[in-house]
Amino acid sequence: MINCDEFAKVILNMGIAEREKEAKESILRQKRANDARQRRIERKKAELESKNSLKVNYTYTEQEFQNAIHKLTEAAWGSVTNNKSYLALILLFIVLF
Repeated sequence: MINCDEFAKVILNMGIAEREKEAKESILRQKRANDARQRRIERKKAELESKNSLKVNYTYTEQEFQNAIHKLTEAAWGSVTNNKSYLALILLFIVLF
């Protein structure tokens, strides 16, 4: 014969143990998710810092300068057909350089 009082205690303890187990697993999953999110944030921050730390080399030859001006001018004139506001930018650019 099964004692009802003992049966209720065992079932109740099993339920409590199962809830505690699920709560611990949930906390662990949340901790892993937080750690992964933090690593992603740190990785993106490091990528941005390395991107911002790139230095421009301002030493160039006259031929490289003229080639760059030529390419910019061609690109700007090609854009004029699409947008008339580039014309003022081109003229300003030519006057400055």
